Order: sequence, then structure tokens, then C-alpha cells
Amino acid sequence: MPSERDVEDKIKNLFKTLPQFENIKADVPCDGKRADLVIYKDEKPYIVIEVKKESIDPTDIEVVNQASHYANNFGCEYFSTTNGKDFVLFETFRPGTSLMERKLKFFEVDEFLPKKVHGEITQGVQWMRFDDAFVKKLSLLHDSLIPEMLKSIERSLKEKKFNEEFTRWVTEQGFEYETITEKQKTNQIISNQSTYLLVNKIFFYKVLETVYPQIQGLRSIHTLDISSYLKEYFKDVLKIDYRAIFEQGFFDKIKIPPEVAKTLVGFIKELELFDFDKVESDIIGRIYEKLIPINERKHLGQYYTPPQIIELILNLTVDDPKQKILDPCCGSGGFLVGAYSHLLKLKGKSRVT
Repeated sequence: MPSERDVEDKIKNLFKTLPQFENIKADVPCDGKRADLVIYKDEKPYIVIEVKKESIDPTDIEVVNQASHYANNFGCEYFSTTNGKDFVLFETFRPGTSLMERKLKFFEVDEFLPKKVHGEITQGVQWMRFDDAFVKKLSLLHDSLIPEMLKSIERSLKEKKFNEEFTRWVTEQGFEYETITEKQKTNQIISNQSTYLLVNKIFFYKVLETVYPQIQGLRSIHTLDISSYLKEYFKDVLKIDYRAIFEQGFFDKIKIPPEVAKTLVGFIKELELFDFDKVESDIIGRIYEKLIPINERKHLGQYYTPPQIIELILNLTVDDPKQKILDPCCGSGGFLVGAYSHLLKLKGKSRVT
């Protein structure tokens, strides 16, 4: 895997190919530290680029805060973060700006990146819609955690008891688990699933905080024993309901390694900047709908009704805001989320008051 310095050289050489960005410098002193890359315009700092190695999520709160700090100190209009695969362009914001107020856009790192960035800045950046940007952020978070979760599973499989329980469980789930190839494929799928579900639990819990004031607020954590920490919080929700999401299952037996725990601590800290109470229910619904990629839904055993079909059915059948709706086989709850939003619209509201 390329080192951070390799990624920095790659990005620097890439931007130097465009005349408008050829004045790019590395390791620029700033407030006692050094900014990885700075693009200059008219001899003044214009764009700060914070570089990380490929395994690091470029939207990680510490990475973004560091780049934002440099940009504010230099007086740059824009800053970006990158891991050599994904390039995230931000309009420079002040410290403490909520997630919903931040303007950002994602780019794939390829030979056309400098032209794309220059084109956007010149013509006026088409910043991403909040829910799309947030889902992309979660996707990058998942991608950065999955390799470490896979290593955790592989380490645990060396323990006889876990190996026996894991083999029995995946077999019961319908996975082929005999050959080396089958085991490697299944282990990868399970690491994907466990990561998606863990992050989604945290996100959904934060949503529920705005609905049920009696549950504890999930705040910054100062321990890497995140499994025990989250378990205590999830107990509160189980007293209300939501067992399908928060009840302990085999996934909870997979150890969360320190590297993943550290990242999740940062994620929870970042969610504190997310004012769920001010987010319209349909935006929450779109985020939750997109949290698990289509190719993973089959493995997760979740069956989704396309949002367009849900909307059509509701428009044809529900026309009274006082109607009661029951979905006894709700699966992931997509239809119920849609029904909730539909009833609110009929009442002329955007959220419960």
C-alpha cells in the first residue's frame, strides 16, 4: 500500500500538470506545523490539501479539522482532504460549523481531477446535497473500517470456541464454508455486514435521541472499549422497542479492534455537530435508505421496496392524515418511514412537534 508520502507526491504531480495549479508547494509551515500541500494563486495561499494514506477516511473529523485549521490560518477560500483515491473539496468554514452547513463535494482521484476541480471553482462549485454528501461520508467511513474488522474476525477464528460458533452460525445463514476460497469470501462478507450494521446502529440511535428524550444522549467517548460502552446505551432503546436493530446477536461477538474503536469515537464526536431535530424526516429517510449499498442488501437478508413504489402506493391508498398504517412484515422499515413522511405532508408538517 502506498505511503502517505507516495500519495502526497502523486497528488502534487497531478495538480502540477494544470497551469492554473502549477504553483503548488509541499510541507508549508503553518502555526507550528506543516500543511501537506498548498496551491497558490497570485502568490497567495488558495487551496490547502491535507494528505493521508489510502486506508484513512478523508472525511474523518480529525483530518477535516486539521485541514480547516490550516485553511483558516492561511485565509484560503477552499481546502481539501484526500487519501489518493477520494478527493474532498470544502469551502472553508469556521470551527464548530454544523455538518449540515458545510459545503463539500467528492471527486475521484484520476488524471482529470485537476481539470474537474478547476472547472468547478471557475464556474461556481455545485456543492452536494446534504443527504448525498452524508451518505458518501458514511460510505468512506465503512470502507476504512472493513479491513480492520476482517483482521479481527481472522484473529478470533484462531480461537477454537469462536471458530466453532462462527462456522456453525455462517452455515445456518446459508453460506458455503468448506474450502479456503469459500471461507475467505464469507469472512469478507461478514466483515462488511458487521461494519455496516455497527455504524448504522450508532446513526439510528442518534436519530432516536430526538424522538425519545428519556434515552441517554450518546456523547463523546473516552474509552476504546466501545462495545461495552454502546451496549449500555442500546439497553435504553431496547426498553422502548427496536429489538430488530439493537438486540444482541452474533455480530456483537466480533471484537471491535482499537483502530476501529478510535475511528468510531471520532464519528460519534462528529455526530454531535449534526442537529437531527432540524433535519426533515424525508432527509433522514433518504440517508437511512442509502446507508447499505444495493450489492450488500442481498447478503444482509434485507428486502427493500424501492422508494418510488412506496410513494406510489401511499399516494393511491392514504389520503387521510388520521389514518392508521400497519406494516407487520416491515423488514428494514422503508415503507413505514415513507408512510410517516406521507402522513406528515398530509398534516402540512415537516416533522413531529
